[in-house]
Amino acid sequence: MEKLTLLALVGIIAITAAALVGFNAMFPTTNSAAEGGQNMNLQGTIQDVYLKARADGTYDKNEIRVKAGVPVRLHFSTEPRTGCGQELVVRGLNVRVLGYPDRDSVAEFTPDAPGRYSYSCGMGMWEPGAIVVEK
Repeated sequence: MEKLTLLALVGIIAITAAALVGFNAMFPTTNSAAEGGQNMNLQGTIQDVYLKARADGTYDKNEIRVKAGVPVRLHFSTEPRTGCGQELVVRGLNVRVLGYPDRDSVAEFTPDAPGRYSYSCGMGMWEPGAIVVEK
């Protein structure tokens, strides 16, 4: 019985590892040494912004400001053990990205309309922050 239990456990671990590797291949990420820094960093015609989900259910920024009509590259990462905070959803901008501990996942989008767009975890349980799109 113990051998069967051990074999089942090893199988579950192998399947989980294979699923994670496959998921990472489907949703590639970009590693970045930046840990936040400025709220917005314009590099040519791209706005690079950084956001990190903390294990206590908060984000390292409550608000991110960007310019309308200029492409945004959102670098999202998490601390370990963030639960549903691993998924970031920005409502109204059609942005959904999965974060990983200590490396960036990147979502690119271009906000067209000025306004305030809330972000939170995929389940909507975390205290929301906002991306403010300015003219």
